Amino acid sequence: MIRYAEEVPGLVVINRYIPEIATRCIALDNYKGAYLATEHLIKHGHQHIGYICSNHDIEDTEQRKAGYLAALAEHGLPHNDSYIEYGTPDEQGGESA
Repeated sequence: MIRYAEEVPGLVVINRYIPEIATRCIALDNYKGAYLATEHLIKHGHQHIGYICSNHDIEDTEQRKAGYLAALAEHGLPHNDSYIEYGTPDEQGGESA
């Protein structure tokens, strides 16, 4: 990707962070997004908060899960493995979860 970026001056990479071409990357902060979403629910009185995530082996899933778990821990809520569900990232996977 880095070599390709050198050949294509206008290349912008979306949803991936590559340190060598950092100024051309637009990436999500998966950890912070999941943390803030979970914290929002906690602040509105929710205590039994589930997490539905992709079963694909990608870093986004683990980053979001870490943010979710951190928000629970920092607000004194235990995490329950039965509240975490993995599925395919499509409509059927969402329905199954």
